[in-house]
Amino acid sequence: MLVFLRRSFFLISLLVLLHPIAASLTEHDDLQAAEFVEISQVEVQEQVQRSENMCISMMLLGCMTFMMSNFYLVNHHDEDIRRISWEVISSTVSIFSAVLLFQACNKVLEYYVLEGMWIWYQLLVDMAHMLLWFVALQVVLAYLSGAMGEHIEVSSTRNSLNSASAATPIRRMARVDSANMHMEAVKINTVCWATLLGHVTGFAAINAWGTLQQAAPRILPCSFLVPALAFAGIFCIYQATEKLRKKWTDMDGEEDEFEKLWAEEVAETEDDVMSLAVSFLLVQALRFLISGHLPDTEGNDPPGLKQSNLSCELLFLAALAFGCFDVVQISVRKCFESGSNGQEDGDVADRVAGDVEATPASQTSRRSHSFNPLDKEHRWSTWGRDIFAMSTDSVKTASDELARLRNLQGAAESALLHQAKVENADLGQKVSQLQEELIKVRAAAEQSKALGSLFEEKAKEEAGRSAKLEEQLRNCNSKLNELQAEKNAELDRMAAIATDTEFRLRQVQATAEEEQASSKVTASNLKVSLAKANEKADNTISQLAAIEKENQTLREEVTRLRASQSTPLMATAPAAPCRGHLTPQPGYGAGQWSAPFAAQEMRSPPVTVQRQASVPQSQQPQTFQPAAFASPALRLAQSAATPSTRPVQSVQQGYFPGIPDRDQGRLFVAQEPTRVTLCRGANSPGQFRHSATQGRPNM
Repeated sequence: MLVFLRRSFFLISLLVLLHPIAASLTEHDDLQAAEFVEISQVEVQEQVQRSENMCISMMLLGCMTFMMSNFYLVNHHDEDIRRISWEVISSTVSIFSAVLLFQACNKVLEYYVLEGMWIWYQLLVDMAHMLLWFVALQVVLAYLSGAMGEHIEVSSTRNSLNSASAATPIRRMARVDSANMHMEAVKINTVCWATLLGHVTGFAAINAWGTLQQAAPRILPCSFLVPALAFAGIFCIYQATEKLRKKWTDMDGEEDEFEKLWAEEVAETEDDVMSLAVSFLLVQALRFLISGHLPDTEGNDPPGLKQSNLSCELLFLAALAFGCFDVVQISVRKCFESGSNGQEDGDVADRVAGDVEATPASQTSRRSHSFNPLDKEHRWSTWGRDIFAMSTDSVKTASDELARLRNLQGAAESALLHQAKVENADLGQKVSQLQEELIKVRAAAEQSKALGSLFEEKAKEEAGRSAKLEEQLRNCNSKLNELQAEKNAELDRMAAIATDTEFRLRQVQATAEEEQASSKVTASNLKVSLAKANEKADNTISQLAAIEKENQTLREEVTRLRASQSTPLMATAPAAPCRGHLTPQPGYGAGQWSAPFAAQEMRSPPVTVQRQASVPQSQQPQTFQPAAFASPALRLAQSAATPSTRPVQSVQQGYFPGIPDRDQGRLFVAQEPTRVTLCRGANSPGQFRHSATQGRPNM
């Protein structure tokens, strides 16, 4: 903390000294800008293209050099250089990962929350964002270090330490090594996440306090006041988190190694957060002092602004001054600390040896694993030796310092040897104790041997008993085998019966299936026959109904004809053959009756009558189709009731129905006014016509 305060005071003093130069720098920048405007557009494009080509070339060469240097460093023969190289690579990867993680979260916050918001409200949101990452840092490190909660590495470490106290010396060493291995894994995980979350929290603090710097008036005192406010605010947060950690640690009454690890890593990470935030804000204020323009929260200049060469040179000199200040400060501090520690170098070995001698034998093993003061002193001495050797010009002083440090190492080695002797003495005592225990064990073994002889006698008796029991067991086994054979035979017989029964059952089932199939076929045939019979019956019923209807019609027609026969015959004097007259033919008598009664009453053959008469519309013939299977008498009656559709031309053999006409091959029955003509022609078979004429033929 004091180092940071001294560094801040130096930076503020340097900036105050450089403030009078700001006005002259601004005027010089304006002149350069005016000269730049006068350059032609083509020259500007060529210059920009050359600059881009140069930048790309330098970037490619730098990347190749950087990659090859990394390969050399991580494969160096010195172990310290390899370790430090990997640590630097790990820190670099963590920083860039933290940058990407914070930028992603911040962009999402800006898109959904901060867009279009007043800058002071943005400041409140950014402060809440920073506090959220502070809380995440504390909770995650508390869990990973084992101070809060317990994961697998922490539980393995505690189990190994708890079981080491009750184990043998060899197992104790194995358990302690296992605990150290798990503890190393806990430390690695804690350091990894501390580095990542520390940088994310630092970027969140930069964003929050940078927003305050943007919201404040754009004057130099306000710009330099913001880093001081950031330092004070983060320091208050540190004090609050430290009190919370202490309260959590005091809950169980003691501070274990996991809680110590939590406190150390959190304190170191908080220092990184403060350094990132305050240093960035100071650089922002310094750039505002040099160029007269305050960059944004990400360190970007306003669009269209071109920095002058003088501004770039002054900014580079400021960075170089900060670097030189750090180197000088570290060197001077190490020199003073090495001088103060040089007075105590002569007493280190004696103090260590005295501590080893005063340590009880029961605590020697524990002290052998917790010899941290000498180890820390040795590591500090080695580092101080290297720094002092690089920062001094006197070879003699460096050699004297190296000799002094070597003497210190010799003292430490002698102390370690003395401690090893003490441990060997303790081991000798333990060996003697183990020998005494071995003698006791041998005596107990002799007693157990005497008891063993008694046990042998009893074992022999038990062997005789067991032989008898074995004989009985063999008899039982033989009887059991006989019963098993009988049982198997019975099972075979039952299986044969079951097989025969199953075969017969299958035959019966097959026969039943065949009969069922045949019955199904018979039933289907019967259904078809029944359907056909039903269809024939329906047809017969319909035909009978038609016949009944035709019979009724025939009865009505016969009744009508009988009624017409009772009228007297009227004779007409024939003249020339004309329409509506009847001409009797020779050989035929007059006064003939209508068919079919004429065939029964008349004795002389009928006359042939040619007729051309018109029939009224009400007496026009009507045709109908008789049934196909009617009897000849029924057909004759139907012919009497229904006339032919053709007009009558001649009557030949009119009183003998059924005789075909020789001229035309047709059957005609002519009718006078009291006669019915039955006509059956080949053109219209089965059709009949009834025609009636007025008057009576001449007798």
